[in-house]
Amino acid sequence: MNIYLTGFMGCGKSSMGKEIAAALNLEVSDTDALVQEKAGMDIPEIFNRQGEAAFRQMESEVLRSIPDQRLVITGGGLPCSEANWNYMKQHGYIVYIEVPVPVLFERLRTDKNKSQRPLIRHLDDNGLKDYILTAIDRRKAFYERADYIFRSSEQDTKILIEKLKTIKL
Repeated sequence: MNIYLTGFMGCGKSSMGKEIAAALNLEVSDTDALVQEKAGMDIPEIFNRQGEAAFRQMESEVLRSIPDQRLVITGGGLPCSEANWNYMKQHGYIVYIEVPVPVLFERLRTDKNKSQRPLIRHLDDNGLKDYILTAIDRRKAFYERADYIFRSSEQDTKILIEKLKTIKL
């Protein structure tokens, strides 16, 4: 079974995924990177040429193409469709990385790679705040069904790693 790390952009999925994978002697599979490889273009270009719906479709296809071989899989929007959620539940353990909105806002506002994030790259500070609040509200029902909610403001990653060591993968 795989470990799925989910959460809003800027929550730390990629960095935590690497840390968890190293601690558990697993590999990391980033669905955004796999979508880019499949499409032969970067995410902003996919959004510009084909739109978010096409990106989400590719994301779903990539999810199903990842083998069940004990991987740490990162993807923020992955669990936000019932079909993807059901697939992830059948094939792994889902962790939601919850980060307080003010922390997400500051991370995304100052992100040096903001231009690579098509959903927020053109937003000013007010627009970014509104987007974060609206998007998290939309996704919350999925995120909160995770097998484990890791509250990054209250817990150290070591706690999550210890929890994952007890899970039969």
